[in-house]
Amino acid sequence: MNTPEAADAARLEKGGGAHGAALPRRVPNRKGILTRAALRLRASLLSLHNAYLRLYLGMDVHPDTQISLKANLDKTNPRGVHIDQGTLVAFGVVVLSHDMARALTTDTYIGRNCFIGAHSIILPGVRIGDSCIVATGSVVTKDVAPNSIVGGNPARVVKTGIRTLKWGVLEESYREALLLQQKADELERRK
Repeated sequence: MNTPEAADAARLEKGGGAHGAALPRRVPNRKGILTRAALRLRASLLSLHNAYLRLYLGMDVHPDTQISLKANLDKTNPRGVHIDQGTLVAFGVVVLSHDMARALTTDTYIGRNCFIGAHSIILPGVRIGDSCIVATGSVVTKDVAPNSIVGGNPARVVKTGIRTLKWGVLEESYREALLLQQKADELERRK
């Protein structure tokens, strides 16, 4: 096949770029002043949204939590939503704490340092343990044990015994990214 991915794979198999050296990873450009200003504005909006959820709606959301502006947290029973420190809730996530069909209002808990992937649904009464990752598009119907990755509909355990950092970042992936960044910085200094 003549796809760019196939050409890159063939070049890497032969030993790298045009001069036989391995291709260095692309280092992202440093952020300009407008980008930094936009990121600060975004952080302020997320902070205000978090305060609105906590103070106006009465949700038990830790101040050090990032919740997308497009996430849908249950406003029918807002006091039933509990989200702990260092958790990131991506866009399109639905967190429910009530079920009108069963006339049920209950508490839904999301632990510390979790990542809830985009368009996931957390059903009422579910407890997600600390250091968990919920894959994109998952429907969580049962409790999730700490230190695990779940995915699917209904969500099933994919991996256990993981360790996450703030925002649910896998510790092993973070360390690999740091090493790659250090190598890229070293290559940049040599030029």
